[in-house]
Amino acid sequence: MRVLWCGAMLAAMAGLAAAAAPPAAKAKPGRLLVVQMSNLAYVPETLTAHVGDRVAWVNKDIFLHSATTPDFNVVLKPGASGGVRLLKPGAINYVCTFHPGMKGQIVVTK
Repeated sequence: MRVLWCGAMLAAMAGLAAAAAPPAAKAKPGRLLVVQMSNLAYVPETLTAHVGDRVAWVNKDIFLHSATTPDFNVVLKPGASGGVRLLKPGAINYVCTFHPGMKGQIVVTK
């Protein structure tokens, strides 16, 4: 399972998590990797990430786009961003449900 987040929701959730967790329980945050949706393509098309990293998609296009797998569906209007936290290793292939020619992959390692 992957944790979904969108724009301002991420900041609010981070604040709640920091307030609720004692200092010893804080986990080391993963990296933030960014994929742009531009000219009907994911840029970059392939990412290598680690468990715990976050992937954000940013819609720089004029069209509605998504990053969709059986496990998550990030739908973004033009100018919006959202993403997931990667919780397990493996290859994740995703597609835009509105533009099936848009395909991307995240290779998640430990």
